[in-house]
Amino acid sequence: MNKLSLIIALSLINFCNVSAFIDVSSTKTDIASYSIIEQIDSLNSLSVSNLENEPFESLKFANEALSLSIKNEYTRGNAEANFNLGEAYYETNQYENALNHFMLADSLFKLLNDEKSESKSLLNIGVVYDILSQYNNALKFYKAANKKAINIGDNQLTAESFLKIGSTYRIQGFYDIALENSLTALSIFEQINDNEGIQKAFIQLGIFYRVSNELGKAKKYFEKTFQQAEQNNDLKSEGIVLGYLGLIELDQQNFDEALDYFQQSLDIRIKIKDKEGIAISYNNLGKVYLNLEQYEKSRDYFIKALLVRNETGNLYGRSESTKNIGLTYLAAGYPEKSINYFSASMELASEENIRELIKEDHLQLSIAHQSLGDYKNDLIHFKNYYSIQDSINASRNNQLFANLKVGYETYRKEKEIELLQAQNRLDSNWRIFLIVLSLLLILLGIVFYSKLVFKSRAENEILHQKEEVETLNQKLSEQNKTLNELNNTKDKFFSIIAHDLKNPFTVLLGFSDLLESNFHQMSEDEKLDYIKEINITSKKSFSLLENLLNWARTQTGAIQIKKQRINLYKVVDDIVLLFSESAEVKNINIEKDIPEDFDCYADKFMLTAVIRNLISNAIKFSQNNGTVKISLEKNNDDLKIKISDNGIGISAEDQKKLFNIEFEHSTLGTKNEKGTGLGLILSKEFVEKNGGELSFVSEPQNGTTFSFTVPNYKNVEH
Repeated sequence: MNKLSLIIALSLINFCNVSAFIDVSSTKTDIASYSIIEQIDSLNSLSVSNLENEPFESLKFANEALSLSIKNEYTRGNAEANFNLGEAYYETNQYENALNHFMLADSLFKLLNDEKSESKSLLNIGVVYDILSQYNNALKFYKAANKKAINIGDNQLTAESFLKIGSTYRIQGFYDIALENSLTALSIFEQINDNEGIQKAFIQLGIFYRVSNELGKAKKYFEKTFQQAEQNNDLKSEGIVLGYLGLIELDQQNFDEALDYFQQSLDIRIKIKDKEGIAISYNNLGKVYLNLEQYEKSRDYFIKALLVRNETGNLYGRSESTKNIGLTYLAAGYPEKSINYFSASMELASEENIRELIKEDHLQLSIAHQSLGDYKNDLIHFKNYYSIQDSINASRNNQLFANLKVGYETYRKEKEIELLQAQNRLDSNWRIFLIVLSLLLILLGIVFYSKLVFKSRAENEILHQKEEVETLNQKLSEQNKTLNELNNTKDKFFSIIAHDLKNPFTVLLGFSDLLESNFHQMSEDEKLDYIKEINITSKKSFSLLENLLNWARTQTGAIQIKKQRINLYKVVDDIVLLFSESAEVKNINIEKDIPEDFDCYADKFMLTAVIRNLISNAIKFSQNNGTVKISLEKNNDDLKIKISDNGIGISAEDQKKLFNIEFEHSTLGTKNEKGTGLGLILSKEFVEKNGGELSFVSEPQNGTTFSFTVPNYKNVEH
């Protein structure tokens, strides 16, 4: 059986599987007078014209065309019918069927040597793989379509394939490569005056600027696109752009505006029966209500999104919606339920190794286990999160380096060609000069001058190339430096875990072993002393572990800031109560000078952690019978909180090491209390993330005062 016969046989199998769609008796009557070839071409044309508004009708016409093409061995009609079936199945969310027919169309167009149609088929195969979250396969076919489009000089297909490549790289997190491809696409669309293509590129660029947190630029691109879509009555694009405008409002916590945009987007998508778009709108509405702490309403929308995505088979979307349901349970205080959803989301994401989602699931599982007090699983998932983040960063840097290298090689070869061409031009001019030398001596000076100018330009060009290479090397050196700093920070983090966290557990194991083996021989007072030591060591270990995990999360951007109105008197009062026992052991008096009517605007978790760390240090470094004073004063638009002690102070040498994780700096307290210095580093980062500053003054043997500022709630725009 030859290749053509095999493809026709495969087409026949696909036709038999969908023969139930065929019902075109009225159409047959209209075109009965046509020749067979004309009938097939007409049926394919009807399939195309019905695709957007009546996709199931489009299926019927394409199947009839396929049946007649196979029966009459009309390869062109067969190829076009398979292509039309692929598009109709895609519109009706039957992606596996769409993929099969696009593959058959590609093979048939290849036999017909129709490179343009082949390029279209390759592009559509990539689109189906994209919707199925198989991004590496999508890229493979997009690049094949792009190569073929460039070879045949089809600017339209070239631009579309560049845009698709950019979109897929963006989803995978390779933003530099993605932006380069998208800008190339926009440039080509503008050259050929393709307004629809320009509109698609604007959407893509809007997404990039939003990801880069340049929300003003992003909004500008989306608003331009919306105006064009309205003029063209392009409802699908209107729905997409309204969704992105809603996301920008959500990023800025303008919840009412975000809800309005998302609802408009949903209404349009329901009207045009865009299932994936409907799922996205449900998902976005769920995010708003999650931020508004309306957890049941948020969960309802996420469940609706999941149900739609189960129908469409979008693996990425199913994983994302499942994770979002888990977030509602976690936020509402049901971490056990959330763990089930995060685990299910990770299982779905693992089917196609969607690393961004797997990473996010590990992070949420870490937070859920931490809230249950299960620090073993908390640490396991957080290490997995950190490991995947490292892997993603390494992949991005490798890809960037490879592209820079290819770009440089291409650039160098182009310059070599230019120099050779310039040399050839020089040789040609020289021969002409020799021929006419006897007649045109007067031009000698001009030619000589031209030669000097050309040489100067060539030298400048070479110098420019060297400068570009040096700039490239400098960029690579800076990237390597950044990676080394990140690795050093990570090494320090794990050294603290290995050393400072290990020591207290040695104490705990030692005392517990003694209690177990000598319990009946010990007096009650001895038992009580051992239990007190175990209790004190456990509390210190817990505080260290909490600081370690919180600091690590700040380094990876995993802690989200949720600012709110906070009464400082109540927060300080609650924290002082926690330290009353520690202060009593050293007979330390804690004085509070905080008015009851002062409110700040900050993240409560971060503010509490800062005050707790600073009070803990003040008690740690105070002598017996000392005093710790907590006071508040207004400072322009901010409030300044001061925590002072009259303890041992900090030496000038040690003051230089504070707030730097690179230095091994830890001073014993007045009762030999140990620490890592991590609490101060964490406090400084938390204060700065809330728009404040942390400072200190200290004199050895005369005590220390730590001060930090937070925004005054009265002076903040709400």
